Amino acid sequence: MVIPHLLSVGYDPLLMRTRSFVLRQAGFTVDEAYNLNGALGLLKSDSIDAVLLCHTVPNDKQRRFISAARRERRLLPIICIKAQDHEGQQPDCVSVRSDPDELLAAVKLAAIRPPNAQFRVDLDS
Repeated sequence: MVIPHLLSVGYDPLLMRTRSFVLRQAGFTVDEAYNLNGALGLLKSDSIDAVLLCHTVPNDKQRRFISAARRERRLLPIICIKAQDHEGQQPDCVSVRSDPDELLAAVKLAAIRPPNAQFRVDLDS
């Protein structure tokens, strides 16, 4: 069995380590990037199955990262984690709340999708 490999991107080291711990306990391999250039460098590896983009990354930088990531890997699932329900959704990513159960559900769906399929998730259904 292949263990899904995630890239978690954010600016808060404590939050990132906590989130990575939860994801590792759920059976995922997690790399962390604390800046966007480092994250883009890690995307050049085909081993990354999905990206988690933390709410600690400002919206304008999220948009730039998503655009650059799509140039590298067009169909790679990108999950944007929102701190609050009222936060807007970034285009071309799936937005989920910071709730651990919702995040795990989205990550599991991303990990089992066919490699060349677009990733969409509806956690309300």
